[in-house]
Amino acid sequence: MISTNKKKNILIAVIAIFSVIVLLGVAVLIIYFVPTFRIPVLKYFFEMNERKIMKSEIDSSDLDVLKDIKYVENGDSLQTLDIYKLKGLSDDAPVFVCIHGGGLFACHKETNIKYCYDFARKGFAVVSINYRLIPNVTLYDQINDCITAFKYIEANKETYKLNLDNAFLAGDSAGALLTYFSSIINANVNIQNEFEITGTTFQFKKIALVSIMYDTNRSDAMDFVELYLANKEGEAKAYFKYLKDPTLLLDVATFPSAYLVTSDQDSLQKESLKLHDLLTQKGIEHQFKNYPKVKEHTLDHVFAVKNPQYKESQEVINGFKDFFLA
Repeated sequence: MISTNKKKNILIAVIAIFSVIVLLGVAVLIIYFVPTFRIPVLKYFFEMNERKIMKSEIDSSDLDVLKDIKYVENGDSLQTLDIYKLKGLSDDAPVFVCIHGGGLFACHKETNIKYCYDFARKGFAVVSINYRLIPNVTLYDQINDCITAFKYIEANKETYKLNLDNAFLAGDSAGALLTYFSSIINANVNIQNEFEITGTTFQFKKIALVSIMYDTNRSDAMDFVELYLANKEGEAKAYFKYLKDPTLLLDVATFPSAYLVTSDQDSLQKESLKLHDLLTQKGIEHQFKNYPKVKEHTLDHVFAVKNPQYKESQEVINGFKDFFLA
């Protein structure tokens, strides 16, 4: 027979367990339905790889590294960029500008540091850009940050010995979306007028897009992105339609020569395929590479950026180099 005290203890334990389950359920529902709660949770997981990178020792003894250069005087702490060069690199070396990913709400330039160091060791002067993150700003602000960084390096090209006559732009995931927007705006005065953003006098010769996050009207865990395309005033502007549907830019602007990369294990593969199909339909010349599964490792979202040591990643990086310099 179970004593009365034991019955009470069992009942208390059952109630406690049930209460915890209910609280967890409520927490999950809040995180799912309230973006302000979901964003920090996703941000934590998105930045796991970056935290590992920051804790590891990455050899840069062969490189000249300039970190956290402010491209906006008295600006936000995220309005910074790094420059990486091989020691003794020629002043006329090609320039590789990189925009990191992270869903527009997570990660920093450090998440791409191994990838960028690889490009530096292949003879590029590398500029790696930070930008402010949602929910503190909008997608429009992030595009403006990127172009502001371009204008900063143009104004300081002599100081940093950057040959912008031979400059290339690349981004991965959300960074690829920012590369898409900023390269088109920067190259088209009519689009600059619509976006109310002034570009640079130099142009990127070519761009590279790794695992692009192309859709801003999403139906996945990042569907909150649509809430942060522009502020209330911006929603009434001419440019807002492009933020809602980036494909519209292909009908009204010149698209730079581009190289798209994705893989069968890329969680956003469909978005690279969508852009590839659109470019093909419109007769816009570009290169496209889709990587199938391999036995050795997982070629997942932005694999070339996260794991530049993979054979396939080196193929991507060398492919970009050959594409840029052809």
